[in-house]
Order: sequence, then structure tokens, then C-alpha cells
Amino acid sequence: KHLLLALLGAALALAATPGCAGGPSPKQQAEISRSAMPKCEAGDQDACHRACVNGGPNESCHRACKANHGDACSMLGSRLEREQDADDADSPIRKIGPQDPDEITNLYERACTLKHGGSCVLAGGRIMNGQGRGNRSPAVAVTLLKRGCEKHRDADACCAMATLNRKLAQGKNANTITDFAEEAKRWAKLSERAGKECPELPPEEAPKLSTRARQVRAHTPSTPSASESIFTRHCVTGLDPSRSA
Repeated sequence: KHLLLALLGAALALAATPGCAGGPSPKQQAEISRSAMPKCEAGDQDACHRACVNGGPNESCHRACKANHGDACSMLGSRLEREQDADDADSPIRKIGPQDPDEITNLYERACTLKHGGSCVLAGGRIMNGQGRGNRSPAVAVTLLKRGCEKHRDADACCAMATLNRKLAQGKNANTITDFAEEAKRWAKLSERAGKECPELPPEEAPKLSTRARQVRAHTPSTPSASESIFTRHCVTGLDPSRSA
């Protein structure tokens, strides 16, 4: 695969973190969901949200997502994604809803636009893996990660961007190593401010640059803003996953 696909995939993998612990017990969640559903069905979107985040039916998440609750969009995407990945055909999780890769990616993207930063990382990862609307450029995934970090202050998105630039900085082209290294420091600082220390990469993870990647680097200007513009343009024109080997 192209260099950027490999780098972004590794960056997203390194950014992954376990979910949060705590919250209501399963019994309490079931009771909250049961009490909220009648109100949800009557049109109370906040009740739909309460039902959704406490394990209520998919319809509650659909309604809450339409009412601009980003976490409901993300939760529904997660449910459908687990349904797709389930190995047991008789597992109840498979009965949650339709298996639709495009819908899952769209749900994560909608959650990202609704300020659910973690979903920006999830949407970016699915785009990089060609899961739903897979013909789009890796630059779209980069844009989602940047939004998750800069607009939503999501530490995982910031760390993914730092990891990507660190990997690019490990190349052999001296003309652009400094630019990528400085960008990596900037994203790592944003990750720390958001509450997560982004680990350094081991030296052996330095990527082998293709001729095309070296050409991209050779034409990358020194200023960060211009560098991002050229970097994104080459993502679109030269590193499209639909053209990967």
C-alpha cells in the first residue's frame, strides 16, 4: 500500500485507548432505558438520548442522533460495527440493525461534526481501511483527525497526528525532516493539553520511503501551513487508496 495509508493506519492504531470505566450498573441502565422509551416514542429527544446511552434499542439512538446528540451517533455506529464483526450468527448483537458499512462510517463522521472527538478517530480509521465510502483520499482521514484534535480537543486524534508526523520525520530527506518533526511536537503538545501523553516512536519503526513519497517531500515548503496544504494535495492526487497496489 502507499506510504500514507501505512503511516495513518499505524498512527490510528497507536492512538487507540480503552473505553471509560464506571457509570450505572447493567440493571440500572436497563431501568433507565425502560423508563425513557415511552417518552422517546412520544417525541422527547432527550429521553431518546437517555435510552440510547443506557443500552436502549437502536431506534432511540437513531432519534437521538437526528436530534444532534453526537454520542448517540457514535454509539449506534459502534453497535452496527460490532454486529458486522460478530462471529456467532446466533449472537443477539447481530439482531441490532442492518449491516451497512457506509452507514457506520457516516454515523462516526456525523458524530465527529457534532463535537464527539473520539468519533473523528473512528471515522478516519474506517476511511483508511476502505470501510464505507472507501474511494475517498487519505487526506479526508487527516482532516477528520485534525478536526478531532483542534476543534474537539480529543487527545487520541492529536496523538494520531503527532504519530503520523513523527513517522514522516524518520525519513531520509533532510529538506523536510525538520518540518515534520516540528509538526509532530505541536500535535504532541496538543495531545498533552487534552490529557494524554503521546509516546515517542522506536527508531526501528522508520518507514521506507517510495520514490513518490520522496518527491512529495522534496516539494514540501518549510512553513507549517503551506506544508499542510501541499501535503494534503499530494494525498489526494498521488496517494489515493483506490489506486494502491
